Amino acid sequence: MTAERKHRVKRRRPPRPTTVPSSPAQDRVAIGRITGAHGVRGEVRIAPDTDFPDRYARGACVWLGDKPFTVQASRWALKALLVKLEGVDDRSAAEALTGSNLSAEARPDLGDDLFYQHDIIGMTAVDTAGIELGRVTEIFGTGSNDVYVISGDKGQMLLPATNDVILEIDVTGKRMTVDVIEGLEWEKATAQKGPSPQPSP
Repeated sequence: MTAERKHRVKRRRPPRPTTVPSSPAQDRVAIGRITGAHGVRGEVRIAPDTDFPDRYARGACVWLGDKPFTVQASRWALKALLVKLEGVDDRSAAEALTGSNLSAEARPDLGDDLFYQHDIIGMTAVDTAGIELGRVTEIFGTGSNDVYVISGDKGQMLLPATNDVILEIDVTGKRMTVDVIEGLEWEKATAQKGPSPQPSP
């Protein structure tokens, strides 16, 4: 299950990407992990892995495996997200959930130019002449924009997710068209790709 990260991209027109990965498990996305118990009233500490803070709003439904829980309350204490789940009423019950992964129903419509990260991962990248470059195997952030790691027969290429490079995204066809502008070159697969993305609340 992929984390709920997003990218803002233009569909079928020049984009400026910044990627944003139902009850059946295949229709849910990962939104965080329980890292421990807090206090004696059943609160749990959560390391969130979603770009949508309302996933932990009061009344929201989250899943631990195949069991749904309703969020009764949530709050930030320093850098920790503390959440009270319905039915988890004491420290022992909270401690029993430590290490559990949380998921939620995927949003059917993220809005204009937004896609789940897992929609981008695995996409075939082609240049403006239609020549296949490889597939998107990783996405990481740099602060100013995201970067797509394209892995192909020639190695790896790091493509900045900017509108002068990423020209078209076709989610249904799992294909993106890119402009390999001056300065973008193939690197060996063992090259340092950059920092891993950090969870954001």
